[in-house]
Amino acid sequence: MSAVTRLLIAALGGEGGGVLSGWVVAAAQAQGHAVQAQHVAVGDRELSLRNVNSFLSQYDGGDGVKTGYTEEAGRTLSASATRNGHRVYAVILNDNNRYATAGALIDWAFDNYTWP
Repeated sequence: MSAVTRLLIAALGGEGGGVLSGWVVAAAQAQGHAVQAQHVAVGDRELSLRNVNSFLSQYDGGDGVKTGYTEEAGRTLSASATRNGHRVYAVILNDNNRYATAGALIDWAFDNYTWP
C-alpha cells in the first residue's frame, strides 16, 4: 500500500475506517489494471464508448478513476491525480459538485503531505 493511500485512509479514520477507506484501496488496486477502450464488440455490433469523467479533462494531472451513482450514495467520484511521481486518491460521495470537491481535496493532499 502506498504512502498516499495510507495518508487518505488515515484521514478517513484508519484501516477500519469504513466504506470510504475501502474505496480508496480498491481504486488504487484497480488502477494498475485499467484498460481503456473507445469501441467494444457486442455480438455482431460495435458500440462506441465515451468517457463521462470530466475530472480527467478539468483537473491538471487527473488520471482516474471512475464516476458513479446510486440512490444511497448519490453522485460519486473516485478520482486520482499524479504530480512529481506521486499519486493521490480521493473518494467523493453524494456531491453534485464532485469534480471540484475532488480537486480541492487532492490539492490539499499535495499541498500538505510530504513524501519520505
